Amino acid sequence: ADRTAGGTPGAVYTGCIQRAAAQFQIPVEHTERLFGGNRGAKSAGSQDDFGQEDGSLVPLKPDSLHRTISFLGDMGVFSCIIARLCRRRQQNLSGWLYLADRSNILIIEKYAQSRQRRGVFMDFQEISKAVAVPEILFDDFDEQPVDCDFVLPDYCPDIAAVLKCTMRPVIQSKQMSGDRLTAEGQAMIRVMYLDEGRKCVRCCEFSQPFTSSFAVRGAGVGAEIRLTAKTDYINCRATSPRRLDLHGAFTVKLKIIAEGQCNVITSVGGEGLYARRMPVASSVPAVSAEKPFTVSEVLELGAGKPPAEALIRAEAIPCLTECRLLANKAIVKGELLLKNLYVSDIAAGTMDKAEHTIPFSQIVDVDGMNEDWACDVQLDVISSDIHITVNQNGESTLLSVSVKILAQLQCTRSASCDVVTDMYSVRCPLKLETTHLDTENLIGIR
Repeated sequence: ADRTAGGTPGAVYTGCIQRAAAQFQIPVEHTERLFGGNRGAKSAGSQDDFGQEDGSLVPLKPDSLHRTISFLGDMGVFSCIIARLCRRRQQNLSGWLYLADRSNILIIEKYAQSRQRRGVFMDFQEISKAVAVPEILFDDFDEQPVDCDFVLPDYCPDIAAVLKCTMRPVIQSKQMSGDRLTAEGQAMIRVMYLDEGRKCVRCCEFSQPFTSSFAVRGAGVGAEIRLTAKTDYINCRATSPRRLDLHGAFTVKLKIIAEGQCNVITSVGGEGLYARRMPVASSVPAVSAEKPFTVSEVLELGAGKPPAEALIRAEAIPCLTECRLLANKAIVKGELLLKNLYVSDIAAGTMDKAEHTIPFSQIVDVDGMNEDWACDVQLDVISSDIHITVNQNGESTLLSVSVKILAQLQCTRSASCDVVTDMYSVRCPLKLETTHLDTENLIGIR
């Protein structure tokens, strides 16, 4: 708006606002909110928010400036308001107003810029990606009590004192039927005691079958099923020379882990936005397979070993030595370590031990397996039958071994990606919402 001769800065300001209101179709009565009355009616010597008595300009008062900016924002005026004002030298009022001399202009634009900056923030682009993460579908346990009594077999001597009692629960089979998983097995109980002469250690073994059932839902193909059994406690006492009273408990635990999906932000684009990215690695179960097999052998006690009269303890431990992955197959190689403790002279109570190693190799079919995946092999002894036998000379120097082993293979697929973990903007404040992401990364298998 042109400044009329003899007009005051207040009158010029009033005319600018009125013309801007007409251009942007703002009701004229709203101008009262800007200057609290008819600013044009003030005399040339009066003082207002814009001018002094001598006609020079002073900075806008904060209250008046904020009212003006808020009003323009409320009315939707997001462009600049240009007015010609008298000024002898330039001033910069904290980035809000730019005042120039008579030939220049005053621009009110800070509010418009802030609104535009908010628009840039709202229009930023993000790139999301579905990351595979392990998802626990089921995690529960079943406690199995053991309350029973056993009578010694006829070939075992009477009990003078109980030395040690151990229990090892073994899961021999599992079956999924609908939404229910059933596990069957036996609790192997071994009692070591002194015979009636109190000179020789004897051993007797018992077994108690058990069944555990779990209500499982949503366990799809490829889910990892971790089914384990662990002894809680076992107590044993002899109620008579031929009878044992046992009390204990063990726990069967089932955990099912499958592949889940989680959306993460991998990249953010926008003017004035800066993001911090962090590499995240995740491993998920892919496919699984299992195969039972039997290792049978007849072994010599060893050169120079005395013949055995009674077997006290027989321990079989399968050890993995190699797992080679092929197309939809896995070659599993290992050794079965046998540790045996036996009595060589019952009358004197003399004992001896023998150790053996039996190699084995098995081919396990794994449908859908990739050679680049990591494969975890777990070998468990399902049942074992180890006893002393005689050789051709009638001496008890042979061990008959028959051990049933279950090979369980779990293939794991790993991947990594960069995830946005933090960001900021140089143009406006941001409010970030974060979510906790649980991942597991398989580093190696030993």
